[in-house]
Amino acid sequence: MYKMISRAALTYILAALLALSGCAYGKHIKQGDSFFERGEYERALASYEAAYKLDPDDPEASDKIRQTRTRLAEHYHAAAEGALAEDDLFAAIDAASKAYKFLPSSGRVDQLIHRISTRADEVGAAAAEQQSWAYTLALFEAVSEQLPPKRSAFAQKATQTRARWSEELQLGARDAEEHEQLGLAALYWAKSLQLSGDRTARQRLHAMRQQLAERHRYHAYLQGDADDAGYKVVASAITGANKANALHLSTRKTDADPKIDAFIHVGVTEPTFETRRSARGESLTYQSGTRMVKNPAYHRAQDDLIDEERRLVDYQKELSDAQYELDYYRTEYAKMDPASVSAYAEQDLTRAQKKVDSARDKVDAQREDVQYAREKLAVTDQLLEEAVYRDLRYTVTTHTRHATNSVQIRIEHADNRPKLEKGFRLELTASDDEHRAYPEAGLAGDPLTLPSDGQLRASLFSDAAAPVMQVIGDSFEGWRQKLVQKALQAPSDRERVDFYVSYVLTDPTAVAADVAQELTSMTGIPDAVEVLRP
Repeated sequence: MYKMISRAALTYILAALLALSGCAYGKHIKQGDSFFERGEYERALASYEAAYKLDPDDPEASDKIRQTRTRLAEHYHAAAEGALAEDDLFAAIDAASKAYKFLPSSGRVDQLIHRISTRADEVGAAAAEQQSWAYTLALFEAVSEQLPPKRSAFAQKATQTRARWSEELQLGARDAEEHEQLGLAALYWAKSLQLSGDRTARQRLHAMRQQLAERHRYHAYLQGDADDAGYKVVASAITGANKANALHLSTRKTDADPKIDAFIHVGVTEPTFETRRSARGESLTYQSGTRMVKNPAYHRAQDDLIDEERRLVDYQKELSDAQYELDYYRTEYAKMDPASVSAYAEQDLTRAQKKVDSARDKVDAQREDVQYAREKLAVTDQLLEEAVYRDLRYTVTTHTRHATNSVQIRIEHADNRPKLEKGFRLELTASDDEHRAYPEAGLAGDPLTLPSDGQLRASLFSDAAAPVMQVIGDSFEGWRQKLVQKALQAPSDRERVDFYVSYVLTDPTAVAADVAQELTSMTGIPDAVEVLRP
């Protein structure tokens, strides 16, 4: 059902909304002034813009926005000038972009951008002559992305730089291939592919990866008791070529297999089991039945009836007294000579009649109250059904099944590294509560649902794979570190990079930070490790 809103109410609502809007507007202006005074110009601008949205027609907000944008542009203009004076071009570009953001139509900002871009062009060209391609590209991209007036020109310069760098990388990659430095070639092809998306670069990178994968693969031979169920589970979980790195595990060795780098002996014992039980008491309150009790409402209804009847008796007495008084005045009035009846006698008679009428009305009304009280008593139950509760105390038994076994790993290395020997104790615990049913309390039974010994055994065997792989990982990492050592002992930077790349490709997910830094330093490729990842 729709309700009509009066014009007055609508006017009031609109006035209230305008008042609230005005309060919010003033609050934003005041906040902005406070921020402006403290030199927090960007926060001041946000406050003024919020005020402007509330009342775009008020010139105060517009003026303050314009004033704050000018102050911000001046601030970043000065910062850009300072950075340019120190030849910190990236900082100058960043500051100038902010000055342009706040005051794009400023001639001073436009001149600043022109000077910065001219200097960036000079420095970038000089860096390119020195084959500092990464710096040149980063500089041209910064101008293109951050300084809109120079976007088109410097986007073209960045594209040209990518092409020239990619060409240089491909020349270097082919030369590295001729000298059998496949790691160096892979890095150059990978960066060239990133820069240009060149099909040849993609094909050559794939070929380099394959050859390096064959050259640097860690073959580990897993040994154990073939009748040992635990060993079988572990071997099945960890064997097979790992596509993420150069680790290759196998359980079978043939004459056609390549040399074995590590012999891994794994022993998994059969688990032992132990059962423990503990009991605790629990309690539950439940409804066991009902009983009939006196209804307090019935007794209150009885009391109400008695009170109403007593009040009726009182009113009837008042009526009797009033009637007696009226009869008296009538008798006296009848005795008087009509010609000599006083006004007082007539008033007494009238007052007595009104008193009788009033008393009669009270009696009639009270009779209705008495009748209502009788009817209420008649429909009120004398007794009520009340719930009866009992407390149930019962026993809950906790059954705990504990299984334990051990894993022994021994790794012997073909390259004369010290063997690795480690043992692990594995434990598995399962527990469950159990109690019987109590139907009278509505409590269902909780049956025992512990896993079987066979399930616990299988879980323990499965869990054994993780510590075994941890030790194998240590052995594999030791083998990878030998590549790092070869890199450190290499007579030239090219050979060092070649070994470092081979190290990276054996596991691109685990590369030492110092190796990544060395690769960047020696090749000028800041993201050398990233481009080598699949």
